[in-house]
Amino acid sequence: MSYHSDISGLYASALDDQALSAALSRLQRHVHSSFLHVLAFDTQIVLPVDGIVSGPPEADTVYRETWAAGDLRVPRGLALPRDQIWHQTQLFSDAERQSSPIYNEWLKENDAQQGMGMMTALSPTLVICTSAFRPDRLGGYGEPETALWQDIHRHLMALIALRHTYLRAQLSDPPALQTQTAAIHMDKTGRVVHVTPPAEALLGAACGIDIQRGRVRLGTPSRTAQLEARYQRVREGAPSPPLRLRIGSGREMLVLSVVPAVAPCMSPTGFDWPDMTLFLRRLSPSPVLDPQCVAEVFELTPTEAEIACALATGATALQIATQRGRALSTVRWTIRNILEKLEIRRQSDLRVLFSRLS
Repeated sequence: MSYHSDISGLYASALDDQALSAALSRLQRHVHSSFLHVLAFDTQIVLPVDGIVSGPPEADTVYRETWAAGDLRVPRGLALPRDQIWHQTQLFSDAERQSSPIYNEWLKENDAQQGMGMMTALSPTLVICTSAFRPDRLGGYGEPETALWQDIHRHLMALIALRHTYLRAQLSDPPALQTQTAAIHMDKTGRVVHVTPPAEALLGAACGIDIQRGRVRLGTPSRTAQLEARYQRVREGAPSPPLRLRIGSGREMLVLSVVPAVAPCMSPTGFDWPDMTLFLRRLSPSPVLDPQCVAEVFELTPTEAEIACALATGATALQIATQRGRALSTVRWTIRNILEKLEIRRQSDLRVLFSRLS
């Protein structure tokens, strides 16, 4: 395929990391390279925070987790001017090439002893570096190759901007989450990535929830621990029961639900996509209980929710059995299940709990 066809393929794969890696693999032949690497660097910690390669994805993972912290090229490269071609020979002296572990191990293993690249700043603390590498036997890169790499770098930066725009659009209005807009998006560690405006309006001491040092904190350490236990359940793929907070001394409640985030088919290079979403729902008192709302908040079946609402309004097990045309033993068995799910012992506790719910 021609160079222009391979560039078109690059854009066609913009939203799929696996396809993008394959598109990079097709491009490397045009600059006579064996390995292409796109890295996002955080200039505050002087380390890469994300990356994608033209080969197996583990090559990027191994570099960032094993080699990057001790790589002399990183601080030296980040000190070079932006948007200009650099060559790997600028980052290593001859003596360092002989003694450097990364040169003699990781670079040789990936046929990457000769290299060139460019860096562009996306923000004061985020720099994107695109680089091409090949083995020593092919020698350094010449002028035609560096000119072509400048063009490839320009296309890669446009592609990253496209991914960034897509991410922001998804975060501001995720298609599957349009009905629940009070949301806090987090990464897999619980670090807050994005807060929607309706959720921001609920933050503060009045509702007993806030964000401190990038993490969600509740009114007490024990409540925060309960929330973080729900994060762990979501990470393990287990269902996470809602957490209910009483607002002030009144009868209002704030219901917190943690679910896996609805993500697009990729995570843009250098930008975080949330792994979990914390939904916030403020409930005001009302004399009328909505079984559908009860089922959603407390994770009850429709039948359990209807029986629970009847109990909360004062109906007895016998009255419910008669009204529903069910055996008394069946209704009593359902009531036991409801109390177990809600972690309460008596029906009177159910009335107290539901008195704060609309």
